[in-house]
Amino acid sequence: MKSDSTKSGFRKWSKYLGYGFIVVFALIGLFLTTAFFAVKLHVTDDPGAVDYNDRYFQELKDKYGKSGTTDSSTVNLKEAAFFHSVLVLNKYYPENSLYILNAYLKSHNLPEAERMVAAVDLHMEDNKKYNAEIKEFDEKKSGEANQRKSGSVFEWMNIAEWEDFKLAVTKDKPLIDSVANLTGVESRLIVAVLVGEQIRLFNSDREAYKKWIGPL
Repeated sequence: MKSDSTKSGFRKWSKYLGYGFIVVFALIGLFLTTAFFAVKLHVTDDPGAVDYNDRYFQELKDKYGKSGTTDSSTVNLKEAAFFHSVLVLNKYYPENSLYILNAYLKSHNLPEAERMVAAVDLHMEDNKKYNAEIKEFDEKKSGEANQRKSGSVFEWMNIAEWEDFKLAVTKDKPLIDSVANLTGVESRLIVAVLVGEQIRLFNSDREAYKKWIGPL
């Protein structure tokens, strides 16, 4: 009798345990299915908005985007100011200063390089010491230890997904170059669009989406 009751109790608990597993997995499946259709039906879409920095970059376009002839003294002065800005930036964010300097050395496009510096200035506008050194336009050495930060001034370039993205773009370079040749659009511009489209998914506040739905 005792053995029969023990077996009966074991079967009863096994039955409840089995039902429990089924219910749990059914709920998980229902959640994932609902989330899938919500994304497909655009229920979770977030309405776009004009970037709050749009006016700032429009001013940069007007400031550095104009073409024209300038005398050599003006060019040399602007180039000296550019190198000074890169030098100052190197004290705070060496990685960004290296990117900007390499871009200028490859293209020798001073207005483009100045726009890159101005984009960094936007993120450094609260750093009084940096802005003071930029305005001085006078190369000098200070005995104070400079505060250096690892990584980039742009937060999205410090996340792990950025490294994965760079590897993916490098791998797809032949395809990107092929599309560039067919469409007449520069490869660099195509990649710029990819950056904005892909990195926004990882550098956003949608933590629940990134944790539960993103991996799918």
